[in-house]
Amino acid sequence: MTVNFVTDCGSASVTVFKDGSVSVSGEFSRSPDVTIHASFEVLKKLYSSRSREEYLKAEREGKIRIVTHSLRGRKVERKFRELLGGS
Repeated sequence: MTVNFVTDCGSASVTVFKDGSVSVSGEFSRSPDVTIHASFEVLKKLYSSRSREEYLKAEREGKIRIVTHSLRGRKVERKFRELLGGS
């Protein structure tokens, strides 16, 4: 599973392999399952609070956007929303 992150502080690609190992790169993956757009501060706030209301507010206000690129990406999106309190 590969996630591209786009923030005001830069961009990164995170790949989690089946064996649980993780690879982080400062360059975008050409074939991500998901791309997440948000400021670094918004991501930190949502991760810290894990509040459904805060997540939904950020999404409504366009402060976070999750774009799926594959079937796996939709599964990743659901897990990411759970992690940040959005589900």
